[in-house]
Amino acid sequence: MKTLLAVMGLVLFAIPAWGQDSADATGRPKLTIDRTDHNFGEINRTDSPTHTFTFKNTGTAELRITNVAPS
Repeated sequence: MKTLLAVMGLVLFAIPAWGQDSADATGRPKLTIDRTDHNFGEINRTDSPTHTFTFKNTGTAELRITNVAPS
């Protein structure tokens, strides 16, 4: 019984590693974001500040962004 549990534990830990290798082989999108936050500091009520977030698909498959929800 102990041997069976040990083998099951090893298999469960090995599955994520196998999945990562096969994901790279089959190609997946990977979103890489330069920065995820920005502090405007103090601004006047009449100002309309903007900031550009830079992101890139560093994966090998097409990246589709279907929903954006700012916090």
